[in-house]
Amino acid sequence: MHQEIKNISSEIFYEGKLRCLDKLERLNAPLDYKSTKKLFEHRVLFVPTKSDESFHLKTNRFEVEAVAELVEQFIIQFKEEGRSFNQDTLGIITPFRAQIALMTKVFQDKGLPLEEITIDTVERYQGGARDIIIISWCTNSIQKLNSISSLSSEGVDRKLNVAITRAREQLIMVGNKDILSSNPLHRNLIERSVMLEKP
Repeated sequence: MHQEIKNISSEIFYEGKLRCLDKLERLNAPLDYKSTKKLFEHRVLFVPTKSDESFHLKTNRFEVEAVAELVEQFIIQFKEEGRSFNQDTLGIITPFRAQIALMTKVFQDKGLPLEEITIDTVERYQGGARDIIIISWCTNSIQKLNSISSLSSEGVDRKLNVAITRAREQLIMVGNKDILSSNPLHRNLIERSVMLEKP
C-alpha cells in the first residue's frame, strides 16, 4: 500500500512501526490523475452520509448512492485518461450481506460493471487488495457499529485494520460521521481523512 495509507494503519494499530519498501517509487509517489477534483487529489477520504433506518438496519441506501456515484466518477475519469479499469482497480467492502445485495441491485440498475468490481465483506477480502478501496460502514446506530468491531485482547480492531489495508493507492470511507466518531478508532481514522461532502 502507498505510504499515506500505510501511515494511518501504522500509527493507529502498530505504534508507528510499519515501513514502506524504499526501492518502490510508487509507494511514495503523488497521485497522478489529471483531474483537480478533490476525489482525485487525495489518497484517504471520508464521505459523510445520513443514517438509514427506513428499511433494514443492515442496509443504508444513502451510502449505496454515494458509493455508486464514486464508482461512476472513477469509471469516467479512467476512460478520459485512457486508464485500464479491471478487477484489480476498485473494490468495495461492507459488513453486511444485505448491504451487498442492495448495492449489487443499484449497480445493476445503473449499468455499472459488476464483473469488474468486487463487493464483499472484509472477511472475504482478507489477503486481497485493490488499487482503490471504498468502505461502506453501514452503521445506522451505535449498536450496529459495536456489532461490527472485532477487538483483540490488545484493543486492536482486526476487521478495521484489514479493511483499510486492502487499498494500494486510495482509500475512501462512506458512513455516518457522528455514529462512527463515537468509537475512538473510527474517530481517529476520520480525523486523518480528507472530508468529501459530495462525491
